[in-house]
Amino acid sequence: QLTIGLTPWGPVVGQDWEGRPYVLQWTAQDPQATNLNLLELEQVHSTAQALRAAASFGIPGQNFMVADKDGHIGWTISGRLPKRGPAEGGIPQESTAPVVGNSGWLPVEEQPRITDPADGLLWSANARVVGGAAAALIGDDDMNRGARAAQIHADLQRAALPMTPAASLAVQLDDRALFLERWRALLAQVVERARAADPRPPAGADQDAALATLRTWSGHAAPQDAAYRLVSRFREEVEARAFFMLIAPARQRADLFEFSIPSSFEGPLWRLVQARPPHLLAARFADWDAFFTEALLAAERLPPVCHDLPSCTWGRVNAVHVEHPLARAVPLLAPLLDMPTVMVAGGREDMPRIQGPDYGASERFSVAPGDEADGYFHMPGAQSGNPASPFYRRGFEDWAQGRATPFLPGPRAHALELTP
Repeated sequence: QLTIGLTPWGPVVGQDWEGRPYVLQWTAQDPQATNLNLLELEQVHSTAQALRAAASFGIPGQNFMVADKDGHIGWTISGRLPKRGPAEGGIPQESTAPVVGNSGWLPVEEQPRITDPADGLLWSANARVVGGAAAALIGDDDMNRGARAAQIHADLQRAALPMTPAASLAVQLDDRALFLERWRALLAQVVERARAADPRPPAGADQDAALATLRTWSGHAAPQDAAYRLVSRFREEVEARAFFMLIAPARQRADLFEFSIPSSFEGPLWRLVQARPPHLLAARFADWDAFFTEALLAAERLPPVCHDLPSCTWGRVNAVHVEHPLARAVPLLAPLLDMPTVMVAGGREDMPRIQGPDYGASERFSVAPGDEADGYFHMPGAQSGNPASPFYRRGFEDWAQGRATPFLPGPRAHALELTP
């Protein structure tokens, strides 16, 4: 038997560290949260009509961008937005506050939107699109920190107009590590200072190898780049130490609470490592040099697939393995069902070309109406669901290497005849 406590706002889902109950108010539980208004898109004829329709969709909130034949473009959140209480989105509210939780739905006319921006560009990468009061209406569900979106925007600004499918693919395949450039410079300083302070590094550290690795920095999340892996790992080690160092008092009060690092922490983190205030440093560190040296030592630790720093490339630790769900349950079927494991370019975040060992672009697609011959379409697998078919893996290699698979079919090579 499962007993669930109910309140005017929703079910009780747990307790905080002081024993106070947590209540979840979820818009999906409102009877008005879902509808079939998505079908209205079949009847709209302009960007303005599409934006108004999107704001009424009964679906989870999504970025929605649209263009019409007259050249008008627009963005909004597709899906209804709740009227939020006075507290900022995501921050728990006391049930004794004058106004608690959401109170109905935001009128369609008040939904945040952008139409025909001055530079003629709209872009989205799971990051915040608007700020100020409009952002407060949407809330913050740990949006992407924005480095990827900024790089996409810069790519679009540089692209020649009119935008072609080839230019679109170039944006999607942009694997430049612009976000990590300042972290690479910081790491180089840390290594140099560590060498100067102690020519005999502690066990497991190799500052000479670290410097040699950093000199190979290509500025890209390239499979052969060992420097990208080292810099990325160093940043993660610094971030984790800094975050949990700062929230130490909260962790002592709520030792069972699961703290996670928000994507928005990058701004405070960078200010912290630049200013290096002594009063925020944990007592176990003699100074900030000791803090960075510990992070460096952790970043130099090699994963099982590597033998030394210079050969521990990004491709080794970020190789892509597209696994069939059935193969996960029955590993013996993996050679038949899975795609080949490959080393491809792209970072796990903060650049247009997102790529991790078990995730990436589910598709890449661009086509200009009336110029379909120059369009392309990428999928990390073919349309055939039959592993015995010669077409089962067709297109995977093009997806992995970023080669533009033609959008239009080529000459007919086979015919499927259906007979009664």
